Parts: sequence; structure tokens; C-alpha cells
Amino acid sequence: MGIWVTDAERLGVLSVENVFVNRSIHDFLTGDRVFWIVASKGMGKTLLLRYKRDVMESGRGSSGVFVLPQNKSLDYVHIPSSLPIAATKSMRDRQFWKDLWEISITLSIVLNFPLQDVFSGTIHEAESLLRDLGLDNDLSDDLNHAIHGQPRKQPNPSDLLVRLLQGSVAELQKVRRFAMQPVYNLYTRYVRSGVCVFIDSFDQALRETYPDDLDIWIQGQLGLLLAAWEISRHNPHIKVYTSIRQEAYAAFRDENRQAIFGSMLMLKYTPKDLLELLDKSVHFFEQRQSLIEFVGMRSIKNEYASHEEDIFDYTYRHVIPTPRSFMVVGNEISRHCGDGKTMQPPEREERFRETINRCTATEICQDYLLGEMNMFLSCLKAEHNLACLFKMIFRNVLTRTMLGRISRQFNEVLKRDGVWPGRNVHPFCELYNIGLLGSVNADASSIRAVQSFRKPYDFDWDMEEILPDSPFYFIHPSLHSLAQRYNPRYRISRVLIGDGYAWRDDYASVLRGELLRVFLSYTSKDRPIAEKIALSLENNLSSKGAFVDVWYDKWRVRAGQWVQQAVEEGLARCDVLIVIVSKDSLKSGWVEAEWRKKFQDEIELKRGRVLPVVLDVEKAELPSLLQMKQPREVRRRPQRAYGDDIERLCEDVLAMAEELGKHFAVPRGEDSLR
Repeated sequence: MGIWVTDAERLGVLSVENVFVNRSIHDFLTGDRVFWIVASKGMGKTLLLRYKRDVMESGRGSSGVFVLPQNKSLDYVHIPSSLPIAATKSMRDRQFWKDLWEISITLSIVLNFPLQDVFSGTIHEAESLLRDLGLDNDLSDDLNHAIHGQPRKQPNPSDLLVRLLQGSVAELQKVRRFAMQPVYNLYTRYVRSGVCVFIDSFDQALRETYPDDLDIWIQGQLGLLLAAWEISRHNPHIKVYTSIRQEAYAAFRDENRQAIFGSMLMLKYTPKDLLELLDKSVHFFEQRQSLIEFVGMRSIKNEYASHEEDIFDYTYRHVIPTPRSFMVVGNEISRHCGDGKTMQPPEREERFRETINRCTATEICQDYLLGEMNMFLSCLKAEHNLACLFKMIFRNVLTRTMLGRISRQFNEVLKRDGVWPGRNVHPFCELYNIGLLGSVNADASSIRAVQSFRKPYDFDWDMEEILPDSPFYFIHPSLHSLAQRYNPRYRISRVLIGDGYAWRDDYASVLRGELLRVFLSYTSKDRPIAEKIALSLENNLSSKGAFVDVWYDKWRVRAGQWVQQAVEEGLARCDVLIVIVSKDSLKSGWVEAEWRKKFQDEIELKRGRVLPVVLDVEKAELPSLLQMKQPREVRRRPQRAYGDDIERLCEDVLAMAEELGKHFAVPRGEDSLR
């Protein structure tokens, strides 16, 4: 049993044995036209930059390429927390960072690169350029010694960046005003043989120093990208290799974006890639040929969903699809399932299942949602808000109506708790954007429908209204344990949920068999109590395990939609029609037409049920047809009486659902985390 290294900086020698290479990565490692790696956290940016440097170093003798930094594998950026606060405003400007990085990279090359032969005969011209830079005396002296072949210090680009940042705002403005043209002349005229610069972890440095300033985090990285591009395109001898977070690149709007994209590696991994990566890691760390050999089984039986699942497929659908997630999972499997061959098959399966569920719920999901992706969230940034949301979610499969209802309720709770951001927010858009809420989509390569979750490289800053049209939406399996922690009544559907899994016809049938559609008929004068009843029904029935969809016109009729058509569709599909009977509704022709239509269906087609709810009328005042039904009284006040009445109303609805053959009682608990 080995210890799986999940941090690329701690991995020793890199080779084909411990580095996964697909076609795009191979082109990056062996070619000389791709310089920038764009990816989310945990996708392998640092590992590949290190490997690229090793590849260059191995051929350095024949190629004559000079590599920076010289004293370590990569220039890992660190920004001290003691920088002048006055410069913070400038740091939100992309051009500010571009200028400082361009200066820092160029001066680092001058101070490290053996330029004495290049400057021979042009010393006076070089000295003139250095005087024009407007730098402090110490740095000017260092540069003068370097061009005379007597280097005193050999700082890395990030060392010089920090040195510049520690100056006053006036000093920074002076350097930017006077240094840019001389710097351009330095790196275009005097560097005439290969120089490769490797810069990494700038995103992490910005986050550690400015954890609450997303603008600095984004613009800083984009400034580095532009500086690297500017230098490399004006001098083909200089190649600046660096890593940029995909979330920062998603905010990049520039006229040169297409040209820059041509020299970029956007890291993406298919499920096949990740299986190969996992098998390679098993071979390297465990000396076994594959995951199957390592855990001693090919598949795992999901009795809950009546499905036999490939061992990798089970793992893949529970994790965030990044290499680091699989390394974390591999390490946990090694710790808890490495002796799997000594166990009987049932025990082996259960141990594997428990390990995956625990690992994905803690080490992966919480670190992802509450850790590395937290800075990109708005309404789910605080754990308090996350807890509020999951207390309102009672199952892992939801309809669009449920998403809308929960979102409205979520905003109301934020207002009540005094943490509302001043505008309505949609928490499910955020979950969808970071790959934790899935939908049913058409497979681009076939005509079949598949379940789909966004990948890390799909992140987009335009989060508003990004949910696709879908008959159902899915909470990612990695969230199940977290959801049950906040809401013990959270249920798991019998439908097998996973990215890329086919959306089978019988899945829709299963969910429709579970789904209880309740239509609320009322007059507009009773709207306040009607909305209160609608919310109470959704919450109470959901908490009892019902997969319920309440048709309430305020929630269901969209702008521009024909109201009558929407009402007729809701009536036709509903299982239970609750008619709110009051003195006002008895005068409404619309309400009477709705319940009479459903009453006719109940009698003639044996389909659907009508349930009268009386507010302020006696049974004798009801129309003769409704008098045939036992009504349920709902008292508006006091609150305790209202709560008791709603509880009884829910029991009535559940009894009707049972008569209609609805099966939604789903077991919960750790056993359901499949």
C-alpha cells in the first residue's frame, strides 16, 4: 500500500510512469507553440509545467535553451501581505499587472541570462536603456553589473514583481510611465537565443493575499497572460510558460483573445482519460495493473436502483471530474480497501461503497464547494446560506417548478435573516455552473438523451438564467451526504444519477409514478392564503417523502404565456385538485369551472381527485357536488390551528395519492447513498 501524492509540488521525479498524457498534453510537452495552461484547480497545471521544464532541461545541451528559474523547478509566486494598501485600486486594472509582469520578466532575464557577449560593443547603448527605466538605485546597479558580465543577484520574475509592488504608488506610476519602452527594447533587441520562463501559482498567491477581492484575482492573472503573450510574440526566442485559472480566463474579453487561444492548452479530460490516469496511478503507487486488480472486483451491485455498475463508473459519477479528485479517491481506496482480496465479495463491495461515499462527501465535495469554488459563488458563499438551501431540498431529483419555488423561498429566508444581497438570487444557477446540478440533455454524438453535469472547464461568469430546459434536474451524488446532514429528510430517487448516463425511458416513468401533481384552484381575492397553503403543502408533503409538484398560478404561468392554456394543461395533468372554498370563490365562475372539470374526470375516468378546503363557509353552503365530498377546514389563525389543519390536509392528500397508485415513499439514510 502506497501513499498517493495529491500535490504536484511534492511529487519527485516526473516520467511517463506517473504523468498521464493525452494528445493535447503530448502536443504541449513536445511542441514549441503552446505556452499557457488554462484549467481549474486540481486539473494538473503545476504537474505539466514541471514536466515541460524537465523535458526542456533534458535537451538543453543540444538546444542551448536557457531556463528560468534556475534554483527551482518553477517560479512559484508569493505576494507578502504587507504591500501598500494605496496600490489596491490599481491592482484591479489588468494593464497595471501586464506592465509590472512585462517589466519583471524582462529584468529577470537580463539579470540571469549570460548577456555579456550580446552587449559587447553596445554597452553604452544598454546603459542608456537602463538609465531610462527609472528604477531605484540598487536595482539599477544590479542591472549594470549584469550587462558587464558581473551579475550580483539573479532574482526570479516574481521576486522583481514583489519588489516593484512594495514601492509607493508614485514609484509604481513612475516605473510604468518610463520603463515600458526601454523594457521592450531590451527583450526585443538583446535576447537572441532561447529563453524559457516558467511561472506558476500566481492565482493562489493573489487569493491568499487578497481573499475577498475577486477583481484583483481575475485581472492579475489576465495581466500575466497578456504580458507573457506580448513578450513571446515580439521575440520568438523568449517563451513564457505559465498557468491561468479557467475561472479567470472565462472573464477575458480582448481583441487578441483568438490569437492568444491558439497558444493555449485548455485542460480537459474525458472519462476514458480519467480511467487511464487512475490505472496509471494504481500501477505507480500500488504496483498493480489496474483499478479492477487493485480492489479485486469489476463491478458493484446497486440493489437500490437494481443496477450492476462498473467499478470505475461508480467512482466517476460520485466525484468532481478532476485528476486531483481521483488521486484523493485513490489514496482513500488504498487506505481502506487495499486488502480487498482478503475480504468476501459482499464485505468488499460494502467497504468500497462506504469509502467512495465518505471520501466524495468530505475530502472532495466540501473542499470543492466550500473551499476552492467558494470565491466564485454569490448566494452560496456562506455556509449559513448553503444550510438554508438544503433544508428546503427534500430529494435529489427536482422539477423546474420546484427549483423556482425553492429559490423564491430561499430569498425570503435570506431577507428574514438579514443577509439578502439586495437582489433576487438563484442558488441553483450557481450549483449548475460549478457542476453540482445536472440536467437532461441531448447527446451531441447521438439522438439519445443523457444526464449532464457541467465540467470544471465549462465555468461561466454569466450565471443568471443559465439553467437549460429539462424535464428534471439532479443534485450531484457527491452532495447527498452533505444534503442529509443539513436535512435528515432528504431522499434519494431510485433513478441512477450520473454524468453521461443515459436518460432511459423507464427513468421518466419511475419519476412520473412518484410525482404527485397538486393543482390549487382559488379566486384572486384569496391569493394571500392560497400562496401560504401552496408553500405549506410543498414543504410538508416533501418532508414526508412525497415527490410533489404544486400547481400555483403565480409560480407556473410565465410572462407572455397564455394563462388559459397554462391552466388547462395544469388541470389535465394534476392528480389532486384542491379547491379553496370561500365566500368570494363561490362567486367565481373560473374556480367553479376548474373543479367541475376535475370532478367530471374523477367520476368518468377514475382519474384525479377533488378535495375541497373551506375557509369561512359551512358545508351546507357548498355547491351540491362538493357537498358529496368531506371538506377539510383550514383556519387562518392562530398559527398553531393553521399548522394542525395543514397537517391533516397533507394526510388527506397522501391518502388520495395512495388510492391513485402513487409510490413515492423512499428510504433514506446512509444506505441510500448509492
